[in-house]
Amino acid sequence: MNKKKLNVVQLHSVIFKGDAVSNIMLAIDKINKENNWSSSLIADLFSEYKGIPVWASADYNKSSYISGIPYLISRFIRLDNKTKWLKEYLNAKKEYKPNVARNLIEKADIRIWHYGAFYTLFRYFHERDILFYHGITYPYLGYNSEFNIYSKTMLQSILDMNPFVIVQSQFIKQSIADLGFKSNNIYILPLFHKYKLPYQERYTKPIHLISWGRYALNKGIPELVRACNQYKIPIRIFGDNYQTREFKDEYREALRFNVNNYATLSSKIDDFENELNPATIYISNSHHEGFGMPLIEAEAHSLPVLVRKGTAMDELVKDGYNGYLFKDINEIPELINKIKKNYKQISYNAWKHSQGFSYENFKKQYLKIINKYLEYKKTNIK
Repeated sequence: MNKKKLNVVQLHSVIFKGDAVSNIMLAIDKINKENNWSSSLIADLFSEYKGIPVWASADYNKSSYISGIPYLISRFIRLDNKTKWLKEYLNAKKEYKPNVARNLIEKADIRIWHYGAFYTLFRYFHERDILFYHGITYPYLGYNSEFNIYSKTMLQSILDMNPFVIVQSQFIKQSIADLGFKSNNIYILPLFHKYKLPYQERYTKPIHLISWGRYALNKGIPELVRACNQYKIPIRIFGDNYQTREFKDEYREALRFNVNNYATLSSKIDDFENELNPATIYISNSHHEGFGMPLIEAEAHSLPVLVRKGTAMDELVKDGYNGYLFKDINEIPELINKIKKNYKQISYNAWKHSQGFSYENFKKQYLKIINKYLEYKKTNIK
């Protein structure tokens, strides 16, 4: 590993508590500091964590917020808890300290730009920077289709810089390569779960499915609820059902399909471990996933998995080993029976598979990629 004390900054539009991208940023920040590097997080708009520079674009161009108004409006009108986010935005304006973010950015040896949607600060991306691409949901699988298309277009604007890219999966690597980015400059950094649990022997009677995550359109939750009601399969689903109109609408649609009450639906929960106690199989009906963190978390709790085919989770599931992939929601009853016949072994295999996605492995792979970047920077950037 490089012995020099490096100065690393990570940038994103916002930094939220519990947000997937924010969690990755915090993990990388921790690794940087464990490696005795200087490490900072920067938010283009605002942060729920104190001490992080906010309103970073204003350090470069005060008028950038005028051009960024359409972006802010497009994001804001989708939120249901508008008062909370408006308060965060206004608080960030008060906390803004001129040139703090810019000084950190300009002095950094390594700048990692997290990108899953366009944000104003991203226009200052440089050819020597790292792009951490988290993927963009297909336009038809979200309420903000125009913005998703715009974000992909803006991403392609840096193609001629030939940037160094980090992604979470082969699925995302292929998606950004399809946009024109060079495959040999794209490095995969699989994510990790926080659980250090022994294998837990579970029982198949009664079968009880479980799923969690945002009630986003791409998750296919109403369809899953309909199928469970049709085939009389109990299922527990929880996750964010309030932050955007999309989540709220999908939650209502799921409730509408719960005609026989085989699904127990709710918002985020406080006692995650308790919710998993009666579960026997994790299921995801998602039509687009860049990695599949809930799947890994479920496996860490010794749960076999059932996952819709066609996303990054294809890379995590081997049919008959740790679960099954399905193309059609109506395959679920048959696949459940297959799991039941060899439940103990599949459950153990799932747990064993999850052990490869540890913080230690994430750290090791991240540091390897940073070394690759430093070599790339030395030979490719003047």
